[in-house]
Amino acid sequence: MPQAEDKKKRIKQWTTFYRKNWEIYAEERLRVKLRPFQRIMLHLIGRSEVFFAVCARGSAKTFIVGLAAVIYCLLYPYGYVVITASTVDQAKKMVDNKIRNELILKLSPVLHYMYQKGLIEITSSTDRAEVSFFNGSSITVMPALDSSRGARASFLVYEECRLLRKGDIDSIFEYSAPLV
Repeated sequence: MPQAEDKKKRIKQWTTFYRKNWEIYAEERLRVKLRPFQRIMLHLIGRSEVFFAVCARGSAKTFIVGLAAVIYCLLYPYGYVVITASTVDQAKKMVDNKIRNELILKLSPVLHYMYQKGLIEITSSTDRAEVSFFNGSSITVMPALDSSRGARASFLVYEECRLLRKGDIDSIFEYSAPLV
């Protein structure tokens, strides 16, 4: 019995450590190689209540957002991530191009294994895309339209925030989705 208690204690310690250091989780557990600026961004996303990244083209903004969403889902069982985008096509591209094709199929052998075994499932419809995880967590990517009203989230991301209207953010996401 003491071994079981020691194991639970170590699991809690590692989980707490990784929840405070998303960049280390990405590199050590998911085996995703990050550049120094990506490590800093990921760390700040994981530690901040509100985070804004103002970046130039080609700085992997969408990739980091997708990676942060995946990390949140893996570290927080039954976590609900909602990523907003200005259009339906942009929302689907994030899931298809960044999360599935780049992150799961190319960069992380761990996520690739989970995807092959059915522990991660990706679905897409006309107005949203969703990634479901084995632990009850999910990522839903939606456009900032009235059809997205009422989405529940414990982690809310505004992709390309400058393209979204403040009124839409407030009425569709802010008041219907509690932030953690």
